Amino acid sequence: MARRRFGHPVGTDPLERDIEVAFDPGEYIGWREMAQFIRDLEHVAASINDVVLSGDVGRGVQLYEAFIAGCHLKANEIDDSSGHFSGLVTHLVRSWIRARQVAKADPLETARTLYDWHDRDDYGYFSWIERMSVDALDSAGVAAFEQVARERYEQARSAPPSDNKVPFSRSVDATADGLRTILAATDNLDSYRELCQQTETTAKDCLILAGMHERRAQPAEALAWVEQGLAAAEANRNQDMAELELSNLRLKLLRALGRADEAIAAAWRKFEDAPSGDRFATLMEYVPDANKPTWKEKAFAHAERAPIDGLIDLCTATHEWARLAARLQQANDDELTGLFYGRMIPAAEGLAAEYPDAAARLYVVLADQILTAKKAKAYHHALDYLAAAKDCLLRAGAADLWEQLVARLRKQHRLKSAFMPELEQIVAGQWPQHRPSFLEKAKKEWQGR
Repeated sequence: MARRRFGHPVGTDPLERDIEVAFDPGEYIGWREMAQFIRDLEHVAASINDVVLSGDVGRGVQLYEAFIAGCHLKANEIDDSSGHFSGLVTHLVRSWIRARQVAKADPLETARTLYDWHDRDDYGYFSWIERMSVDALDSAGVAAFEQVARERYEQARSAPPSDNKVPFSRSVDATADGLRTILAATDNLDSYRELCQQTETTAKDCLILAGMHERRAQPAEALAWVEQGLAAAEANRNQDMAELELSNLRLKLLRALGRADEAIAAAWRKFEDAPSGDRFATLMEYVPDANKPTWKEKAFAHAERAPIDGLIDLCTATHEWARLAARLQQANDDELTGLFYGRMIPAAEGLAAEYPDAAARLYVVLADQILTAKKAKAYHHALDYLAAAKDCLLRAGAADLWEQLVARLRKQHRLKSAFMPELEQIVAGQWPQHRPSFLEKAKKEWQGR
């Protein structure tokens, strides 16, 4: 007897047998085998696509349905930590949608089937069914999808509030979020705004509505939503993911409204709060060319008085190495301890050519952070930093400082057997050691088999 998968019969189509073989039923697919497993499945998916292109669309639709059902059944037998299997499911769903549209299938049935899969999904493959589907749907399909999404939302709203048995996928929040996704994708301003009036309006909602108004050349209305979104983000820090986009859009809208001075003032306040290369670039974007030198000096003067990490980022972004070198001469050790290595490495590299003594100080701080934390697996990085510090100090004519550094390291880390022998190699000028590349190690291991 023919089995039924996701509500559709499975017969004896030769490609169904290919799907069955590719899934390797009963065998667990670990992450090491996942790449080949996905390639095998993609090969079958390509064959189904050929069926659709040949004009046998009905057969293609049924094959896609069988394939999607198989993915759901196989979920317990795979390690999808890479997310590639989830990506394949998304591809199959979109292909199924397009095939049904070619077959002139009922778009309402398509939409209801998609939500049926969403509700019966135990593995999260269909959690974001709206995002998965909306790009593949034609205009009639989108309209039907919105209709079904709205029906689900209204059903959730009308459900008794005490009914705790309603699954989250059918809750007011979940159905509203799904409807939001569709309305945003279709740029449906009126309906999106109406939906927000019925639910909580988040900072992200305000950002979406502001973007809709901006695309309609309505900067004043867009700015009003931006201001509301910033207030929402301020009141609820869980919504602050949209704050940066809202802030940047606010500057753009202020300029569009002829309020460039307000945009500059707002950009300056952001820079004042936390100087950085990105915030300086934003400020300069709104400052008139004639005033840029004045504002630049103002920005650097403020950054030089602020915590040093902001100045490091600013000078690295603008290549103002002389300013950074001068500030580092004044900095005490406590100011530099704990700074983010991702900022210090490019700064040290930028300083090394003209200000090697300043670069050396950053390299030593980087090495000390690793050694103090006893991160043995990162000792090779500390050694690289110390080798760079030696080179910088010798070029700066500060051999005495290098000797003092070596004496300190020998005293403080004499018990670190994974570190001291390599340090002595640096002292003796025998660093860097040759470290075999990945391919060198691969060839050596392969030849030894």
